Amino acid sequence: MRRLVSALEVNSNEDDVNALAAQQCEDQNLVQAKSNSQMDSLREDQRREYRQWLMTLLEEQATSGSPNTPSPSHK
Repeated sequence: MRRLVSALEVNSNEDDVNALAAQQCEDQNLVQAKSNSQMDSLREDQRREYRQWLMTLLEEQATSGSPNTPSPSHK
């Protein structure tokens, strides 16, 4: 990038600068979209893993005979 900027100073015109700026913007958008996609995927994986852990915990609790909530005391 620095090399391109240096070259622009020597032999460039407005169209060259605009093309470089447009390419930089496009590259930045691609990087951001990829990052957002990876974050969404990670979030979904974590949600799925947490749900599976919770369901396993509830199943273990149900098979062990432990009530999910405390029983009301009889007076």
